[in-house]
Amino acid sequence: QNAAHVMTQAFALRRNYPDKRSNLIHNFELPKRGGPLSFGQIELLQGFLALNEARLKKAHEALRLPACRYPMDCTLLMNTPLPHLAWLKEIAELHQYAAWLAIQSGDVAPAVTNITMILALARTLDHEPCLISQFVRLKLIDQACTVLERRASAGPLNAAEIADLTKAFKTT
Repeated sequence: QNAAHVMTQAFALRRNYPDKRSNLIHNFELPKRGGPLSFGQIELLQGFLALNEARLKKAHEALRLPACRYPMDCTLLMNTPLPHLAWLKEIAELHQYAAWLAIQSGDVAPAVTNITMILALARTLDHEPCLISQFVRLKLIDQACTVLERRASAGPLNAAEIADLTKAFKTT
């Protein structure tokens, strides 16, 4: 029942480029408002998403579970390691990349799915006791809003998209 156990498996499936492209991904910044991705950026993101396809599938499997509590040893007090926060952010970035690629290609429908996945990732932190966890949760929600802004600027949302987004934001 705990999504964190399956999500931890997704974290372990992280893949990166074996060459200099790993630095490009690590330092990648999406274009500012309204700016398109370059051909090189599109290729970079498509390849990175393909490398991490298994990771995304496992994360989706985890998000279908009803509860989430990541393991942590709080006996270390302020030195408690919370690696799941960075890993959640990475998975959210994969969804952000997928949404931007879909929007730029003219197929805007997958963008809403990716927005709802980012919000679902944020919800896995709802009951985290650490303040930093709540900051990361808010950052993920902000990331979903940024993708929504990009999606809205690509054209009007249809009724199904509006319903899906309303439900996702209400539960977040």
